[in-house]
Amino acid sequence: MNKQEKENIIKQVGLKIEYGEEPVHCIDRHKYLTVGDSKHSEILALYISENKSMQKIANQQNRSVATIHKQIKDHDEAVARSGFCPQCKRVHGLYETELTVKKEGKISGLT
Repeated sequence: MNKQEKENIIKQVGLKIEYGEEPVHCIDRHKYLTVGDSKHSEILALYISENKSMQKIANQQNRSVATIHKQIKDHDEAVARSGFCPQCKRVHGLYETELTVKKEGKISGLT
């Protein structure tokens, strides 16, 4: 059977179209490993749901505390600015629209 002029071929064959960007992956820069979208989302999950300190996350992820702090700070700035974190959104992270800051406005766990 051929497609008719006003027939929705996408619906007819059962295709689901998703729009969005491809996730950014970690890149080995020889001296360090960049933080990809999946790792960013994992860091946020450890910080928010498991209530781990930045120091504990840094030790667990083999990263510096400054790297962990930057990921959390960048996440909160993106959510405050746009209502979502693009890194979390690309990997369908649980906290893509959630801020990590406490009510007094300071990021907890910074040592």
